[in-house]
Amino acid sequence: MLDADRVSFRGEVEVWVDEKLHLWADVVDVDKKAQTLHARVQPGSFLKIENNDFIILAEQFYLNLLDKTGYAEQVRFHVDEGYLAADRAEKYGENEWRMIDMVYTPCDAYHAHWNLSADSAEVRGGYFIKACNIVFKIGGIPVFYLPRMVFPIQGRSKSGFLIPRFYFDYVYGFGFKQEYYKYFSSHCDTTLAVDWRDKRGLVVSDEFRWACAPENFLHFKGHYAIARDSFVLKKDKIFKATDHRYWIQATDFRSSSSVINNMLFASLTRLDFGTDKKIGYHFFNTTDDVDDQFYNSGHLRLFSPKNHLELSVADEKTSRRRFSPLMPDQLEQLTSQQPIGVGVTSSTQELEDRVGLTYLPRFEWNSAYAIWKNIFSYRHDFFVDQVTYRQYEYEKIFLNGLLAQENILIPQAKADLLRAHYRADLRESFSLYDNTLSLWVNPHFQFRSNQKQDVQYSKNVFERRVLGYGGFRFFLTYGAEWALPEWSMMSENGSYTHFLQPLFRWELSPKFQQDHWYYFDRWDRQYPANQLVFALRNSVITPKLALDWQLSQSYDFYGRSDIFFLRRGTLDKHLLPLSFDCSLSFNPLTIAATQEYEWRNGRLLQSEISASFVRKKMIISAGYLFQRSELQVERALLSNIPHFLTFSATIPLTRQTTLCYDVQFYAENRPYFFEFSTIRPLLHRVRLDYNGHCWGFYCGFEEKKYRESGNWKRECAMVLCVRLDSLGSFAQKFRQPQIMRMNSD
Repeated sequence: MLDADRVSFRGEVEVWVDEKLHLWADVVDVDKKAQTLHARVQPGSFLKIENNDFIILAEQFYLNLLDKTGYAEQVRFHVDEGYLAADRAEKYGENEWRMIDMVYTPCDAYHAHWNLSADSAEVRGGYFIKACNIVFKIGGIPVFYLPRMVFPIQGRSKSGFLIPRFYFDYVYGFGFKQEYYKYFSSHCDTTLAVDWRDKRGLVVSDEFRWACAPENFLHFKGHYAIARDSFVLKKDKIFKATDHRYWIQATDFRSSSSVINNMLFASLTRLDFGTDKKIGYHFFNTTDDVDDQFYNSGHLRLFSPKNHLELSVADEKTSRRRFSPLMPDQLEQLTSQQPIGVGVTSSTQELEDRVGLTYLPRFEWNSAYAIWKNIFSYRHDFFVDQVTYRQYEYEKIFLNGLLAQENILIPQAKADLLRAHYRADLRESFSLYDNTLSLWVNPHFQFRSNQKQDVQYSKNVFERRVLGYGGFRFFLTYGAEWALPEWSMMSENGSYTHFLQPLFRWELSPKFQQDHWYYFDRWDRQYPANQLVFALRNSVITPKLALDWQLSQSYDFYGRSDIFFLRRGTLDKHLLPLSFDCSLSFNPLTIAATQEYEWRNGRLLQSEISASFVRKKMIISAGYLFQRSELQVERALLSNIPHFLTFSATIPLTRQTTLCYDVQFYAENRPYFFEFSTIRPLLHRVRLDYNGHCWGFYCGFEEKKYRESGNWKRECAMVLCVRLDSLGSFAQKFRQPQIMRMNSD
């Protein structure tokens, strides 16, 4: 004690101020009359100050205990995102500091890799820094200057504007994106964004997230776009104009922790509607859907270890547009009927198919397998619902961008009916001398309140009319499987193991008349099958290699016209394609192949081959898909391109630098293996990625090809991204002008 009003503490001194500020120092002088505190340390050391937001190191610290103001010299602020340093910092509020000659960096190296220096800066509430006359330096070299800047430093979420983004490219011109983040609670927030492009338009979006419990959540995402230079059909003509689009998605899941009679409760509601799903592609360079398919549904579920009950409503809407060029004979016939004044430079046929399917309501009961009196196992699926179906299909032909002809292929296909379906599964397995025999039978009972037409009943199904326009039917499907004894061989030291097992399986689904039944989903159509399957599994395992391959061959006693088209080949009447599935793992290399062959001429129908090589940071993978054109037609596949090739590689150049390359090719020629001179790219992406101590960047080139309203487009872009720890990433694509042509190939 120095006198009655002054007290000096020496040694390892620890001080609490209002339980909000914690101080450690070598010497602390307190003036009780002036209500001041002065802390200092021995030369070469630092005192430490802690509060709820950050840690401060300083050579000395002066504090007025009445108004909580003061100053510190040679200060170092340690925040969650990095470090602040200043010659002098003045404290003018509880969590407000004003600094002179401030330096900020997230780098903890002795010599910071990059930093921001400012003439003056203010720390407001422990949430953000407001700085003036900022100079960004890399390794001490000035790079650019900003007159003012505000950036966050909080370790937890707070409401406020996020860092704005500015864009420029050849196609969309100048761009600006600003997001506002609103923090409601630790499990509830939303992000409102405005994305503006000078030559493209504007998107307003919002994403709301709320996890009110570990298993309860609500997620909402909405977009509204004003898109310029969009293909719009008005007054029988396709031209570029401003289009308005929107897309709304929402998912709500609720789960109850209460248990009633060993039953849990859960609900799921999903909303998905809008004009189309192309907003993401045009503005954010992402697209996931081939067609515009929207799902709106609500589900109420009760489940136990043995049963699952569900009451739901659903409204599914699909809109698909397919574009193709006119064949020469079609074009000649059309121009002869409707001659036009100028030559035809472009011709496009558009098929638009709109389908709406509503389940209102639907009740479903699914059970797990149970043992009935130790005789056999059984389970069942049961549902009852009310279905509303609507379908429209149009054909439009455009010559030189003008609508020349429009045909209504399906004026309106509609149906409204009540459905009920019960399907049971009864099965049992027997073991005899290392052989395993499994038998099963599936009873099916189906009821429909409406049928399309009268029918002559088949002998394989019990079917009757009911309620005037409706009907019911009962039939059985059967199956048996014989797993022969597994042959195995193992070396004496256990380094080599070989397994071989053949298997026979028979499946029978009876053939009967079904054209009078409406077909909405998989429960309405029973595809006939009377097939015998032989499968052979072969596995070889060594310490360095694992080889697994399986052959599968089926013979269906029904004819080609009855066999489900996704199973049959192109020529054989009863023999189904020979299926070969193989995988080879030889660390670090993995190769897999799946192929189908036709017996009549030994042709390869379908082939999928993939290979990957992984060693430390090096990853190389390739995939190839071939589908014979006749098979694509026979199986009504969406694609008419026979060859697809994908390749990707990630190669480390240095400890912190990697080179990444992705490519997708397609080819339209028909041989087994396409000529490389005829391949065409769908996507090219090459990127050089550097991941530094506290910063990183990548630069690269992208090229992608796509269709829009039947027009081919190719887009090239240079990509640049800079990442600064604690400040986030700044990325942009600099596009070259699009290359566009009408659909002619």
